[in-house]
Amino acid sequence: ALEHLKQKLRVELGFKGRVDILVIDLSKTDALNSVQISSDVDLLVNNAGLGFMENFENHSTESIHQMLTVNTYNLTMLCHRFSKEMLERNSGEIINISSLAGYLPMPMFSVYAATKAYVTS
Repeated sequence: ALEHLKQKLRVELGFKGRVDILVIDLSKTDALNSVQISSDVDLLVNNAGLGFMENFENHSTESIHQMLTVNTYNLTMLCHRFSKEMLERNSGEIINISSLAGYLPMPMFSVYAATKAYVTS
């Protein structure tokens, strides 16, 4: 699907820049340590999200950890990783994708909604 989107950017939208596809398990706190990421990124879109619909007391500690890691920790680390170079170049943008759940806490989705409130803030 990502390769298809990459081709669509080139063919249909005429995008001439470089597009890199990286497969990273963002549910791991050390995920960004295991991959070489170029420092000349012009656009970072943090669009990864993970949510489990369940009553809070029934969530496993693993599912809570995964949601926090994907939705807040690694999003923050990616912003931190690229923002300095972007500011030094005076060029580049970061788009963090949130959710309406960040504004509207929902039953059985409390952890997800809290992480999206973090992103929105």
